[in-house]
Amino acid sequence: MAKILVIDDYPTIRRIITCFLDREHEVIAVSNGDEAVRMFQTKCFDLLIADVEIPDAMSGVMAGRILKDQFPSLKVIMMSGYPLSLEEYPFADNVITKPFRQTELALLVRTTLGG
Repeated sequence: MAKILVIDDYPTIRRIITCFLDREHEVIAVSNGDEAVRMFQTKCFDLLIADVEIPDAMSGVMAGRILKDQFPSLKVIMMSGYPLSLEEYPFADNVITKPFRQTELALLVRTTLGG
């Protein structure tokens, strides 16, 4: 069971991702990058799933860079409602475009975690 931290500014997206993954993993969801960085002060995570754009707060991109720098073994999946390219986010292990299916996310998480 992996420990996964999700960053998304939309509560509905946070709930959906948590519901998709919480049968097989421990999932915590926060609304911005600042909360994510604070969360890492008290907990360890195996995977970060972060929305690229978060208005009025630290973005998922900035949080991903900071956390990957501090925790090199952390796996990172960047997500957005716009098409993404892995080359745009060299610190990330994978990218996914919203909306996505539960099976698509589950497979990407499994692949990213090396399972």
